[in-house]
Amino acid sequence: MKRIILITRNLAMGGIQKNTVNLANKLADLDHDVHVVYMKKPLTVKPNKNVSLHFLDINNINRLSIVGFIYDVFSRIILRPIFPGSSFLWRGVYGSIIFRIFINHLERANGKFDLVVARGQGAFEHIWMYNHPNYYQVIVSPIIERKPTFLSRIYSKALFKNKKIIANSKGVLQTVQNHFTTHHVTPKSLNIIYNPCPIQRIKELAEEPANIPDEPYIVNVARLCPQKNHTLLLEAYKQVNITQKLVIVGGGDDEAKIKRFASDIGISDKVLFIGQVPNPYPFMKHADLFVLSSMYEGFGLVIVESLASGTPVVAADCPGGIRDILIEEQESLIAKPDVNSLAEKIRFALDNPVQIKENWYMRFDITTVANDFLNL
Repeated sequence: MKRIILITRNLAMGGIQKNTVNLANKLADLDHDVHVVYMKKPLTVKPNKNVSLHFLDINNINRLSIVGFIYDVFSRIILRPIFPGSSFLWRGVYGSIIFRIFINHLERANGKFDLVVARGQGAFEHIWMYNHPNYYQVIVSPIIERKPTFLSRIYSKALFKNKKIIANSKGVLQTVQNHFTTHHVTPKSLNIIYNPCPIQRIKELAEEPANIPDEPYIVNVARLCPQKNHTLLLEAYKQVNITQKLVIVGGGDDEAKIKRFASDIGISDKVLFIGQVPNPYPFMKHADLFVLSSMYEGFGLVIVESLASGTPVVAADCPGGIRDILIEEQESLIAKPDVNSLAEKIRFALDNPVQIKENWYMRFDITTVANDFLNL
């Protein structure tokens, strides 16, 4: 049995959170002692009861002491305006101390951790000074490269120098390597481990009853936010002019804006906004096609989920893991990130249905990925 702790900034509804909880649950099912730490509410995505859950509100803990309160005010008022983008730097100083005390307490009570994993930059920014022989940082999104500056090199070295880094796709790895080169950062190690997907559970959930449309449709499942680029999806859908309805499953801050855009371009009667649902997989399973229009995807777990549900995918090419997942015949359904190409690929996919192969998605099964982490 190994003792494992997974760290995430929060456990709200999202890809990082879902992947963290899925991985924790699987590792616990394999009879390991698993802990999950989150630093910010809300608590929406919960692990199973055999996973130990800890809430560590680093910012509030720091403010409880006079010294911590003064430090926090000083860094906000003085340091951050002088050094733009440095918020994490000052926060991570006390965050790392608090986290080290917390980990030491757990280890004194139960023994040393064999694996400590921070998932997502929002997590490891809080504890960038923390050091542990079995500590890994998982980068889950492409690093968007900008011209290096003196400050950006300092920030990158604080986050990544001499750290054990894991990228969740080849596309993310490439952006990480480029960033390390331009910012003169040398990590201790650099690996790829894909996001875990509970394939069998998704197949079961896809069979559950749901209020799916009675007529043929294509589907998109995503947060309604700028990253997912729903305007591109809607424009391509209008241009391809197919009989299938477009079903959009998900919620987010841009919901009203996206609905208004659909109305403005005259297709609101053909687009069904389902909202956020606890089980989107029946909507995937019964669709003729899944379409993804994101500007970037760290991995693109929703693509694996769609394939596991039995529905082929058209995706706009973007930085991240799209090309890790869509291989062989599915690769022909990767569109350029523009309206004409996406519309053409939607039409082509509907006219030439792809027969999904099991190996396309089983490569990312949660048992395989869990063992990859254990083998670190």
